[in-house]
Amino acid sequence: MMLMTLCSLVCKSQSITIEDLKGGVWYNLEVASNERDYYIFTDSVVISTYDCIIKGNWESVSNIRPYYLIEELPDSLETYNFDFSKVGKNTSGKYFVEWNEKMNQTLFYQIVSFSEESIVRKGIVPNYPFTLAITYKRRFE
Repeated sequence: MMLMTLCSLVCKSQSITIEDLKGGVWYNLEVASNERDYYIFTDSVVISTYDCIIKGNWESVSNIRPYYLIEELPDSLETYNFDFSKVGKNTSGKYFVEWNEKMNQTLFYQIVSFSEESIVRKGIVPNYPFTLAITYKRRFE
């Protein structure tokens, strides 16, 4: 709990809009050479893809999740109900809110920093005081 409080004081959030995310592919810079982890944002969904080499062949797994942005975290992450009415709207905020249908769970990510070229986001997990901030670099393909 103390670590999460410390990070919330040190890790400032940056507010962005849905429009800021669209265009290009966002690549995770912190993966091994035999992996690729990347995101594509649309108005209403984030498409996350993870590729890796298994037995000499590239294998791929993709997830499509509805999302929106919020300015402040809710009081209780565990009881928060994903608000599907916000999906597809040009929301803005300091936090990603994603719906993971497979897990039947709402996921939260803090936007630590953002520029046209890169984004740093940190997963927020209830009752887990330590998560890593991951840097993604945008490429236009």
